[in-house]
Amino acid sequence: MPIRRYVEEGVFTPQTLETMSKALEGAIEALGIGGDDRKRQAVAKLIIRLAQQDVSLDASTLRDRAVAASAACLHATSRQRQVHVMGSTVSYRQPWWP
Repeated sequence: MPIRRYVEEGVFTPQTLETMSKALEGAIEALGIGGDDRKRQAVAKLIIRLAQQDVSLDASTLRDRAVAASAACLHATSRQRQVHVMGSTVSYRQPWWP
């Protein structure tokens, strides 16, 4: 999924946008959020902020940081999820986002 629709034109280079798009696709898959556009947008905004802080990050690092940050912002619910990050499985509760 291209991240371009969430980014102002001219802010990032085409190469950085491609890297961010790969990170977004990976994070969406890892978090299991499917077709929920509001959740996709929340993750996209997080990846954009991470890229603004350090444009030298690769897609894997952006993805892993986005997944970790999303998992850290969880609301305590009864439903558990698992995410595979850097070779290990992390269990967490369903995200707080709408």
